[in-house]
Amino acid sequence: MTNIKDLTTGQIQRIIGIKKKIEKLRATVHKRVEKLQGKIEEIVDDVMPPPLVALKKKKRRMSRAGRAAIAAAARARWAKIKAAGKKRL
Repeated sequence: MTNIKDLTTGQIQRIIGIKKKIEKLRATVHKRVEKLQGKIEEIVDDVMPPPLVALKKKKRRMSRAGRAAIAAAARARWAKIKAAGKKRL
């Protein structure tokens, strides 16, 4: 590897010019990549439907009157069975 002290002024100027070209190319590539990413996002937005929001299922709740009616029906069944004298269902 050569030491920077051993380079001539012309060589250093040439290196500086090359470095400037590399930086300019890097900036150009960066701009093009951003432009392409924007176009890709546009295409995806046009093709893909928006994501559906997951609907949270409502918890099914029974009214007090409904619970009371079921309990009353169960008590009536048991009363009928006990009145008949059955030991097993």
